[in-house]
Amino acid sequence: MKNNRTTTTQETLKILEEGIQSLLDSDRYKQYLKMMAKFHNYSYNNCLLIMLQCPTASYVAGYNAWKTNFARHVKKNQRGIRIIVPCPVEKERPDGTTTQELFFKAATVFDVEQTEGDPLPDIIHPLTGTVDDYDNIIRALTEISTVPVSFEDFPGKACGYYSPHEKRIVVRSTLDQKARIKTLVHEIAHSIAHDPDTGECKNDNRNLKENTAESTAFAVLYWLGLLDLMTDDYSFLYLLGYNSDPSTLPEFHQCLNSTQKIANYLITQLEQKGIKPIA
Repeated sequence: MKNNRTTTTQETLKILEEGIQSLLDSDRYKQYLKMMAKFHNYSYNNCLLIMLQCPTASYVAGYNAWKTNFARHVKKNQRGIRIIVPCPVEKERPDGTTTQELFFKAATVFDVEQTEGDPLPDIIHPLTGTVDDYDNIIRALTEISTVPVSFEDFPGKACGYYSPHEKRIVVRSTLDQKARIKTLVHEIAHSIAHDPDTGECKNDNRNLKENTAESTAFAVLYWLGLLDLMTDDYSFLYLLGYNSDPSTLPEFHQCLNSTQKIANYLITQLEQKGIKPIA
């Protein structure tokens, strides 16, 4: 696909939104929504706890939930992820009426990679293919990143992760070149926007964070000329999974300002390092 150098980030994100909307009625996404409806919505604090204990976690649920809702079983000798769950308790008042008080207790969940059994439907397929000027693009992105970057193999299905605790980015080394670039940009966006100390969007919920990071990755790769909108539907499907109401894409719209800011910054940095869009 030939890339239009004059396309602005805002116009590019409009293309992204239209691509997401085009997939709303697909059977693949409907199947995915049915699965996601069974997962519990975790608070910001619990999302942070999960991320700190298991940065590669994708889908988590309790021991019994895996068995009952998904026909999967936790593997032997797996270490659970500790979270905090609300525990409402009814108490009787002196006048005979009751009131509900909220207490909190520790609970344990497990990531899908710690379980085995029936497969889960998956709408995400990583990008594939080699990239001209790959080494220079990776070098430039690694230099732009404010935290160390490494390429490793690690447990789980995630393509990569940003660890705010260790202040580093890890990209799965077995990915194809195009997917490695996409993943690295995604995680760099996380490290800029969601750093627990300096990130302007550090208090966003998980949906907003993923929308910002993936939308940024889409905009940068589109500028680089690495996305074929006829076949590369990764971002469309990814973002559908992180919008509570896909028909209006509220999380996507809410993160547009920060996405444009970060994407423009990364594109400017790439230009300054001599990286040009691939014709």
